[in-house]
Amino acid sequence: AVTIFFMLSGFVLVYQHLGKHRLAEPSLVANVRFAVHKLWRLYPLHVAMICLMIVIMRIPPNQLHPEDIAAIPASMLLVQSWVPVQSTFWGANSVSWFLSDLLFLYCLFPWILRGFERQSGLPLRQTRRRAMAVITVMLAVEVIFGLLSTCFPHPVGGETLGFWFMYIFPPARIPDFMIGCALGYLFVRTQESPHESVRDGYMQSSMMQLFAVVLMMLANLLFEIAHHGKDDWVGYRIMHDGV
Repeated sequence: AVTIFFMLSGFVLVYQHLGKHRLAEPSLVANVRFAVHKLWRLYPLHVAMICLMIVIMRIPPNQLHPEDIAAIPASMLLVQSWVPVQSTFWGANSVSWFLSDLLFLYCLFPWILRGFERQSGLPLRQTRRRAMAVITVMLAVEVIFGLLSTCFPHPVGGETLGFWFMYIFPPARIPDFMIGCALGYLFVRTQESPHESVRDGYMQSSMMQLFAVVLMMLANLLFEIAHHGKDDWVGYRIMHDGV
């Protein structure tokens, strides 16, 4: 389900900004400002949840361990997902690794948006082809991440390094985010061209639904192949992309 939220984040950002709210010229500083601004409303709640977790874990029997305390600074700064140690990336407020990944993806978004803006003058049919090309390439990148994750079988703080690399590591979530951005771009461009062939729109929807079914079948096949006690993160991520 987390994969879908990354896709939705990309979709909504493109819908909000493409052709509507123009961002500042992309640069490292400007992008960081954009990302911080987008997450700023959630940050007080994030800090409050860390404080609440500390209080709860102090209640007897005391479950607040030294590694939990050591993870608090990384969690406060939203950089915990970059550390391949379970006590860090799941430390303090464990689900906040999602915010850590999102901060990184938001930093990339102004560059991603600028790339889509440069394609805005294309005919809708060509827009569809390019959006599907982006989605296909991103799915290939997902598979590459999954295959690379199998190269790290050693446990790291209770989880395998492969799990962190495929599931938690922020760059591993770029494909999910980009797929959402591509779908958002396609949606906005379709809304801008209501005079285009309705039949083409139905064909596009049917092809994407068929594509999703094929992805889920492929994911199921990969699960069957890799069911011998070994995590199959390729199949896992492809399954969520299909959903």
